[in-house]
Amino acid sequence: MTTKLKSIAALLVGLCAAPSCMGGWIGYQTYDDFRLGSDAAVTSVNWQGFYYDSQNTGANPVGPDTSQWQVGFYGDGGGAPGGAISEQTLSAASVTTTLAGTLAFAGSTVNVYDFHADLTGPVDLSGGSTYWLSVLSIQDAFNPFFAWMSSNQGLNGLSFQRWYVEGIDVVQERDRAFSLGGAGGVLYDQPADYPTFPDGVYTAWTSTVTAAAVPEPAALVQATLAVAAAGGLALRRRRRPESRS
Repeated sequence: MTTKLKSIAALLVGLCAAPSCMGGWIGYQTYDDFRLGSDAAVTSVNWQGFYYDSQNTGANPVGPDTSQWQVGFYGDGGGAPGGAISEQTLSAASVTTTLAGTLAFAGSTVNVYDFHADLTGPVDLSGGSTYWLSVLSIQDAFNPFFAWMSSNQGLNGLSFQRWYVEGIDVVQERDRAFSLGGAGGVLYDQPADYPTFPDGVYTAWTSTVTAAAVPEPAALVQATLAVAAAGGLALRRRRRPESRS
């Protein structure tokens, strides 16, 4: 490992020992804000995304690698996710996973999946108030990671991403693809950009954590830089469906 890489690894491992790692989690958690038109109880959530093997790209497309899903609803904390209203952890087996198709991403082909989860209990939300949703893939290993697909029909064209290892929060481009269901049917819908890409652009922000022990420094740096590299590759794609992770 080069001296520069050792320095980066030491910094990342040091940060991961801090509270920002949220109980030892490593990875990234993505959130999106929304508002309901009226008071309602949310009983189900749908979302879309894909899995990408950044360490062995020749293995792509890969299948789902999620052990558990955490579906979280949060209040608004001044334009960022605030306090938790509900965080429900669901087994991967209890979430309906359907192959929606394939997509070219960072020089590989990935499988795109639609997910449906029935919540273990209703989440009561008020109409007109801003809330944040997060769907988080909890895995035994970070790679292959899950990336949450985008929607161009959201509240403000932005998402929020928490980087646990680095200990920072980042505002990312575009809204996320999801819908919320309740007793009256669909309560809220942000349709996915995939597969039509109505404006020729999409993003897919990583929302994956692992509760495993902190990996060797080189592996941690590789996983972190792989996510950054995937985004960097996509920044150069213009006038065609554009991807960022």
